[in-house]
Amino acid sequence: MLLELFITALSSGSVASLLTWIFSKKRRDNDFLSALQNSINILTENYTITLNKLVEVQRQNAELIAGQLTMQAEINHLKKENGKLLEKINELTKLLKSKPPCEQSPQP
Repeated sequence: MLLELFITALSSGSVASLLTWIFSKKRRDNDFLSALQNSINILTENYTITLNKLVEVQRQNAELIAGQLTMQAEINHLKKENGKLLEKINELTKLLKSKPPCEQSPQP
């Protein structure tokens, strides 16, 4: 009886269909995992590229900040120097105003 049932199941194709479905499911799962791994690889590569760009931008930012600090120090130095020069100009202007005008010699 069991043997007849087994032979009938084999001949009807339901067992073959079941086996085909089982093996094709494994293949579909493997294809899905392969596609998923490819996506992970692409994301990892893009992440690495983006991270490298970020490091480069941070380096450039640090250089710009250092340059800005240097320029600010130079600007402060020039402001002090400019102030000293203005003081000297004011002193010289006062001296010129306080001295009587020079007599002009007659022109020949």
